[in-house]
Amino acid sequence: MKNLIILFILFFTIQIQSQNWIGNENFVDLYEQSDVVLIGVITKIENLKQNTTKTSPFKMPLKSITLTSMSKVKGNTDKTKIYYKDIFNGCGYAPVLYENVESEKTIIFGKIKNDSIFQIGSMNESPIQIAKALTEYEIIKSDINSANFTNWFCQTAKNKDLFELLNNNITFEQEPIYSKLNILKFSTEQRNGLYDVIKSFDRYDYDNEGIVSILVKYKDERLKTILKEFIIGLRKEPYSGIDDLMEYYYEITENKELKTLITEFDNDSRMKERINVINKFIDKIK
Repeated sequence: MKNLIILFILFFTIQIQSQNWIGNENFVDLYEQSDVVLIGVITKIENLKQNTTKTSPFKMPLKSITLTSMSKVKGNTDKTKIYYKDIFNGCGYAPVLYENVESEKTIIFGKIKNDSIFQIGSMNESPIQIAKALTEYEIIKSDINSANFTNWFCQTAKNKDLFELLNNNITFEQEPIYSKLNILKFSTEQRNGLYDVIKSFDRYDYDNEGIVSILVKYKDERLKTILKEFIIGLRKEPYSGIDDLMEYYYEITENKELKTLITEFDNDSRMKERINVINKFIDKIK
């Protein structure tokens, strides 16, 4: 009975940790949660035999990475070895770190416990640009207005990696970016800059709908053209998020026939039938 209670507690404790840590790409939120934010080149990755930091009553796998060429973005520490846990996420052990490999530069978001840095997230993509965007956000967040936030957003989104991070924040309604979207007011020039980035992706990514969704209200002819190209490119992929693109296209054009087709698409989940609807939709927008 005692062992069953321990297993029950362990299971639910681990589940909570995984929900809090695994897959968090909200770089602004991570920055604000972290005690320290560091940039460095990973020179060594080690698997340790036991949890040497003793921060949990449960023994869980522990790893470490060694950083060189380290610079500090936030906080203060002289630690070059970063300790972090593997935690159970329901389908196996998954590292808190995201695809870190030796000789790669990464940005570390960490919590300090018992004189060790415990990782809550890291990103290998464009670490210098991520740090720059966070530093600039820290400056404007105490006095955010439409111009400040809009300029920051557009400058940040010029980098494709950060464009995708911003999309993630918007799409999944994560604080603190999502709550400030209503003050974004893009000029024609700024919108064209965002369209340049959207068009630079080879194909539509479901996660990219965040920024697309806040541009639809401008009803720009250029966005309509980009959406049409994406829809045509996905004409044989009815489960790819193409219905969102179709909906955005309708919002720009307000063509009732397109809305009827979208409803038909939504009401029939069969692959062949959905592809037929997509083809009808494409015929209407050519």
